[in-house]
Amino acid sequence: MVHRSTNGQELISALSQRITGEWRDIIHYKSGPKKGTIEVIEGENVITDGMKIVIAALLKNDTRYKGITYWAIGDGNVIWDVPRQPQIFRLDFTDPVTTQGYAALNLNTQPITVLLTLGWTPAQVCDAFLAAQYSTWAVEKLSSTALQFTSTYAGNRTQGSSYDPISTGAQGVLSLMQEGSDSTFRPQPLPTDKQLGHEFTRKYVSPEDINYIDSTGNAVPDPTNILEVYSVFDETEAIGVWREFGIYGGTATSTPNSGQMINHKIHGIIDKSTDLMVIERRLRFTFR
Repeated sequence: MVHRSTNGQELISALSQRITGEWRDIIHYKSGPKKGTIEVIEGENVITDGMKIVIAALLKNDTRYKGITYWAIGDGNVIWDVPRQPQIFRLDFTDPVTTQGYAALNLNTQPITVLLTLGWTPAQVCDAFLAAQYSTWAVEKLSSTALQFTSTYAGNRTQGSSYDPISTGAQGVLSLMQEGSDSTFRPQPLPTDKQLGHEFTRKYVSPEDINYIDSTGNAVPDPTNILEVYSVFDETEAIGVWREFGIYGGTATSTPNSGQMINHKIHGIIDKSTDLMVIERRLRFTFR
């Protein structure tokens, strides 16, 4: 039998490939233009080397270490929001407006209504103002009958768009002028990450928040190869701009950056600083 030596980095890589993480957020909007709507965001996340430390300590029955104990939420860096290429829309009005009021635009990957205040008189050109919550879109008046909307962060990429004059009578045509792209400044998490980019709060994970999951996706009492962590962040928790998160264990306490980070996810903006929202966050680890 031939034995091939393997360096430490190869071992880490092989082990990481056998543990996967999947995350899902369900956001319930309680105020603002999206009040009463539900948004679902999901994807994969990177398993970090801290998980292996925690597993080794638990297998040794090292009483200094615990399993999963905290969610960590971070606001990262505002530069992560800058798109490499902004998405641009143009709105051309085909009929004059005789009434000042609101019109609505759908300018986001997840359907969202952006309110425009249109002010007109027969002798003046059109003007528009985006609602304050949507400062991630810049509006520019191109002519007396045309407006341009430019995204100011990488999350503004639509799969569809629409325009509704509502009560203004301002009929118009909305056109996509330039496709958007992700930010070149938003880093990709690495297995070697030990902390978030900038953590601003934590939420305790109790043993009741963690379940074994069977092959059909149901919670079961006996151990399986799938663990699910589930918590609800209510309207008063973790107020701020969310851009990243991680799960901590081992020697973690309520102090930011303490303990061993076992996964890392960097995502688009979830702005919990303006509208009231409840966020159900679910994370599954699969040990293959």
